[in-house]
Amino acid sequence: MRTIGLIISLLFIIQLEAQEFKGGLELGLNACQIDGDQLGGYHHPALQFGGFVNLMLKKNYFVELGLKYSGKGATQSLQTVQPGYMRTKISLRYIELPLMLGKTVWNKYNLRVGLLPNYLFDTKAIDAFGNVVDERLYDYYAFDIPASFSVEYIWSEHWRSNMQFSQSIWFISDNPFLRNRYITISVKYIFMSNVQ
Repeated sequence: MRTIGLIISLLFIIQLEAQEFKGGLELGLNACQIDGDQLGGYHHPALQFGGFVNLMLKKNYFVELGLKYSGKGATQSLQTVQPGYMRTKISLRYIELPLMLGKTVWNKYNLRVGLLPNYLFDTKAIDAFGNVVDERLYDYYAFDIPASFSVEYIWSEHWRSNMQFSQSIWFISDNPFLRNRYITISVKYIFMSNVQ
C-alpha cells in the first residue's frame, strides 16, 4: 500500500513540474540470458516493441512511462551443443511498464535509469531433443522488476537509437538464483517535433 502511495505522489509531483510531453513508438531486439541457468551468454534474441510518453521536467530532465511487449529467455551456446542434439531454449514473454528518469546531455544524448515492472504471460522451453517442455516445472514468478540503464542518441527531431542494459532485481523463479539479464538495441520514433 505504501508503494502505491509513493507512485501516486511521484506522478502528482511530475504533473506539477512537467512542462510538456512527447509520445512515440519503439522497436528493438533483446539479447537475453538467464543468470543461473547454466546455458550462458547472450545467445537468445527476442523482440521488444511498444509505446512511450516522455514528460519533460526542468533543466533537461524527463520521466518516461511506457507499455511494451518484451521477450526474454535463454538459448544454449552452439559451442556446448553435443553432436546429434539441438540447442536448449527457454522463452519468456512479458508485458513491460517502464518507469525511467532521464537527462539530456550535450543536446545529443539521453541518459536514463529506472525500473521496468514486468508481467509474465507466456513461457515455452525446447529441450535438446526438440521437444516442448512444460515450463510450469520451473515455477516462474508472474512479476519481475529489472533495474535498467540506457544511453540514447538523438539523430533528429523524430528519430533516436537506444542501447539499454537491464537485470532483474530479484529471482524470477522458485529455482534459486535465476535472474533475467538482457541488452536491448532499439530505434525510437518521436511524434512531437522539438528535441529534448
